[in-house]
Amino acid sequence: MFNDDFKVFLNSTNRYACVATDMGFTIYSVNPLKKIISREIQGGISIIKMLDESNIFIFVGRSENGPYPYNKFIIWDDNKKVILGEILYNQKIQNIDVTQKHIYVQTDKKLYIYQFDNLLLLKQLDCNNTTSFSISHSDTEIIVYPTLNTGEIGILDMKNESNYTIHAHSSNIEQVIIDYKGKYIASASTKGTIIRLYDVETRNLLNEFRRGTEHVPIIQLAFHPNMKMLLVESDKGTVHIFNTEIKVDNDDAVWKVPENRIFENYGIAYVKFLLPSYFHSKWSFMSYTIPNVNALNVFDENSNMIYSFGSDGQYYECAYDDTNNPSINKVMKYIVDKDDPFKDRKNSS
Repeated sequence: MFNDDFKVFLNSTNRYACVATDMGFTIYSVNPLKKIISREIQGGISIIKMLDESNIFIFVGRSENGPYPYNKFIIWDDNKKVILGEILYNQKIQNIDVTQKHIYVQTDKKLYIYQFDNLLLLKQLDCNNTTSFSISHSDTEIIVYPTLNTGEIGILDMKNESNYTIHAHSSNIEQVIIDYKGKYIASASTKGTIIRLYDVETRNLLNEFRRGTEHVPIIQLAFHPNMKMLLVESDKGTVHIFNTEIKVDNDDAVWKVPENRIFENYGIAYVKFLLPSYFHSKWSFMSYTIPNVNALNVFDENSNMIYSFGSDGQYYECAYDDTNNPSINKVMKYIVDKDDPFKDRKNSS
């Protein structure tokens, strides 16, 4: 999605953005955009994930050699400024994620699952050569991933120790996500024309959305916290918003904030969304483009806003009170300088 200089990763509640650069990493609150932490890491960082909303991070370096290579993941306690654990692989690490119980590490065609507290290897899964896998970060902890079979999604329920599959597409899976509560899956294939929505428990197809007719890579799928909307972005920089037609209770849809969060709470109370009456179309009800920019996009929980961390190093705020005319209201630079993205930093490790 981004260039080699930096990449952006969201935490489990989508309230913090972790930016990996060739200098190290920075952590921002998404709304309002505010730098929380900046750290210089020798050789730079290629991937970084935050454990919920805590000071525990797992990251992967970007160099071939040195203390932080691209084939070793590090568990970092930013409060104590100590490394809690690390594992070295023979292959480059493609993706990582973390919950309070487990660490997930993806290499070429393998997905490894470890016990968080002692790094005991619990499972290893065969997966397609893609960085797309997704975890429900609630107590359910269900992981979805592309299997080695064309168009097939693997579903692993860590709590109940069950594993099953859905044949979702006729082409290889490009993107797959599961919602925070572990109830719904959205997926797109390499064709990028059709997005499908599945029920996790029944594995039934709930809905099918058409992005367009041209084959383009899909770079992001994202549910709104209330589960009523699905965001789809292609590598052309166009964002489409679809009505999922999912009916859920408000209390069940909102993210539950983990008890171990340590950063300031910028969120406010949940508000009810009113969807236009014409939402029954399987085409998107709204789309917009940030020209020549791919982005990592985040729905606001409480208003008709989308926040985007662009591949150009800029942060965008898009308002869609008028779905026929969404507008970019604010643009801010979040990568300050290519040579030193941590300008004015106070601390470094």
